[in-house]
Amino acid sequence: MNAQAPSRPSPPVELRDPATLRRDLLRYYVEQFPATESTP
Repeated sequence: MNAQAPSRPSPPVELRDPATLRRDLLRYYVEQFPATESTP
C-alpha cells in the first residue's frame, strides 16, 4: 500500500443507501449518455 494518501478518496459506498446509490448511478448514466433520452 502506498504511504501517500489517494488524490481522491473513494466515496463511502457501504454507508450510502442502495436506493440513493441507484439514483446517483441513473443520474450519472443519463448525464453520460443523454442520447437515451433523445431517442427518436
